[in-house]
Amino acid sequence: MIDKLRNRFSLPLLARDLTQQAGRRSMYILRTILIIGMIAWVWLATNSVNNLGGRTASSLQSLGSGRWLFQDLVGTLFIGIYILVPILSCGSIAQEKENDSLQLLLLTRLGPWAILLEKYLSRVLPMLLYLFCALPIFAYLYSLGGITEQQIFASFYLLVLAILQLNAICLFCSAASGKTINALVLSLFVMLFFYVAPAFLLSLIETLFSGLLSWRWTNFLNTVSWFTIPPVLNSLADENYLAQYTPLPFAQTPSLQLVLASTPIWISIVIFLVLARVILLRKAINKSRNWLYVFFEKLDGIFNEWNEDMGGGIVLIKERNDLPEYEPIAWKETRKSAIGTARYLFRMLVVLELPILLLCLVLISEGSRNSTIFYFFSILMICIAMLILVNKSTGLITQERMQQTLDVVLTTPVNGRDIILQKSRGVRKLWIIVMIPVLTVIISKMLIITSSAQFAYLTFACAFTLTTTWLGIWLSIFIGLRQKRHIYAVTTTLSILGIWCVSFWLLRLLFVFGLSPDDLQIARLISPLEVLRMIDGLAFNDLNLEFYSNSTILGYLVYTALATCLIRYSCLKQADQLSGRISDSSQDLKPTPPRLSLTKEEKPLHA
Repeated sequence: MIDKLRNRFSLPLLARDLTQQAGRRSMYILRTILIIGMIAWVWLATNSVNNLGGRTASSLQSLGSGRWLFQDLVGTLFIGIYILVPILSCGSIAQEKENDSLQLLLLTRLGPWAILLEKYLSRVLPMLLYLFCALPIFAYLYSLGGITEQQIFASFYLLVLAILQLNAICLFCSAASGKTINALVLSLFVMLFFYVAPAFLLSLIETLFSGLLSWRWTNFLNTVSWFTIPPVLNSLADENYLAQYTPLPFAQTPSLQLVLASTPIWISIVIFLVLARVILLRKAINKSRNWLYVFFEKLDGIFNEWNEDMGGGIVLIKERNDLPEYEPIAWKETRKSAIGTARYLFRMLVVLELPILLLCLVLISEGSRNSTIFYFFSILMICIAMLILVNKSTGLITQERMQQTLDVVLTTPVNGRDIILQKSRGVRKLWIIVMIPVLTVIISKMLIITSSAQFAYLTFACAFTLTTTWLGIWLSIFIGLRQKRHIYAVTTTLSILGIWCVSFWLLRLLFVFGLSPDDLQIARLISPLEVLRMIDGLAFNDLNLEFYSNSTILGYLVYTALATCLIRYSCLKQADQLSGRISDSSQDLKPTPPRLSLTKEEKPLHA
C-alpha cells in the first residue's frame, strides 16, 4: 500500500530535472558566485557600519543604518531574479521538444498538468534556494535597526512572487516555442510588454481621453497595472502606501493589505499556467518553425492581396536570380536570407513604422505634456531594437555551427576577416531598418520641446541610439564567435547588456560603502539608462553641472565608440582562431622531414 502511494505521488520528472541541474558545471559556478557575492556584501556592509559608528558597530550612530542597506539588497535581488530566471527557465519545455522527448512524456502516466507543474517546480525550487541564502543577511540587517519584521516579510514575499510570476511566463513561452532560443526571445518580449506596455497604454489613454474616463476607472486601471509588478508593489509597501488602495476592513492589518494587493500577481500566474496548459498539446507534435518566416509568410499573403486589389499587381522590388561575382557570403546574407532581402526589410519597416508614426502624430497633437510618455516610449523601442539585433548578430556564426555548415565556409579561400564583414552585411541592413522607428520617436519628441533645446536633444539622442546599438551588434558577434550554441550566445550577450544597463544602481552599493560623490558622478557614465535620462533632461533645459552636463554625455559617447572599435578589432583579428580555422602559416604547419628508409636510394651491389 505504501509503495502504491509512493508511486502514485512520486515526481519523477521533477527529480530528473533537479538531478540534471545539480550536476551541471554552470550551476556550480553560479552557486559559488552567489555565495562569494553574499559574503563580500556582508563584509562591505560591516565596514560601512563601522565607519558610520566610529569603528564601533554598537555605536548609536549606526542604529537605523539597516534600512538603506536592506533596500539596496532587495533591489539587487530583484535585478538578479529578472536576469537569471529567463535564462534558467526558458528551455524547460523547449529542450524536450528539441530532444524529441516531449511526445514520450505525454505517452507516460504523467498528464499535461503533471508535466507542466513538475517542470515549473524544477525551475522554481533552485531560485527559491538561492533566495533562502539571503535570509541570514536579512537577520543581520534587522539587528542594525531601521526595519521591521513586516518589511522583511513583505520584501521576501514579493521576491518569491517575482520568481513564481517570471517562471510562469517563461513556462508559457517555452511551451509555445520549438527551440530554446525562440523561447528566450519570446519570454523577453512578453515580459517587456507585460510590465511596460500596460502602464504606457494607460498613460496614453489618460492623456487622450482624460474627459471620458472617470477618476475611479482611472485609479482602478492604474492600480491593476502597477500591482502586477512585484518591485513596484514592494516600494509601495515599504512606504506604507497600500492602505489607500485596500478596503477599510483590511486597512488596519499590513499583512492582509499586502496579500490583497498581490492578488493581480497571483491571477497573472494562474493565467500564464493555464495558457501553457492550453498550448502544450497544440505545439507538442508540430515541427518547430522559425517564427520570423511564419510572420513573413502571413505578411506576404496580406500584402499580395492588397496589391492585387488596389495596386493592380505592381511589383516595385523584383527578386533577382543572379549569382555572386566577388562576395558570395554577402550575397547569401543579403539575397537568400529572409532578414536581408530588400522586400522583406521594407515590409518589416512598414509593420514597425506605421503604428509608431500614427501614435507619435497623436502625441504631438497633444503638445509638450506628453514628453514623459516619449521618454518611456524611446526606452521601449530601443529595447525591442536591441533584442532583434542581438538575436540576429549572435546567430551569424552559431547558426552555421549548429547547421554544420561552418566547416564548409572555412574551406573557402575567404579569410576570417572577410567572412565576418560579409556576414555582417545583413545585420547592417537590419540595423538601419530598426533604427528608423527609434529615430521617429526621437524626432517626434524634439518637435514638442522648447526650440532652444531641440538641437542638443536631437544630436545627443541620435548619437546615443546609434552608438549603443552598434556596440550591442559587435558585442553579439564577438560572443557568437566564442560560443557553440545560439542560446548560449544570446543569454550571455543579454546578461552582459542587462548588467551594463543597471550598472549605476549596482555601483550605488559601493557608494553606500564609501564611494565619494565625485566617483558616483563618473559612475553615471557607465549606465546607458542614466545617460538616456540625462539626455531626456536636455528637453527641459535641466543642465546642472552635476548630472546633466554635456561633458558627461560626450564622455559616454566617446567610451562607447572606443569600446565598439576595440571589440570590432578583436573580432576581425581573431576571426580565424575563434571560428576554428586551422592556420596555414609556416610557423604552424612545419613540413615533417622524410624518413631515410623510404627515400634513400639503395646502392647497387657489386660482385
